[in-house]
Amino acid sequence: MTENSNEETGENLLHKINRETSKMAWSDLLPFFAKGMAIYVSHKIDLIKDKSKILALMSEADQLDKFEEIVPTSVKKKNNLLELLKSVKKYLPQQPFIYDQGELTDK
Repeated sequence: MTENSNEETGENLLHKINRETSKMAWSDLLPFFAKGMAIYVSHKIDLIKDKSKILALMSEADQLDKFEEIVPTSVKKKNNLLELLKSVKKYLPQQPFIYDQGELTDK
């Protein structure tokens, strides 16, 4: 047992996150997909010691055939953040700015 028994291991945290997100049905998530495009972002990968588990999770997501891209990330370790931005940018629509440069809005 560790000094702080309330501290969660990376693997336990991953399972907790997966349990929470697995409660959502695909039909509930579809309105949030831009033109049916979705990027699977696996975050906090720095907490997982066994990197083969990250590959298994990515493979499982790939088999769902619902995602255009799969990007594992770690903000803490700054892993794949630029790749994530590039992936997101590819699917954003090109359009003129909605607001003038100096205009502030809460919309």
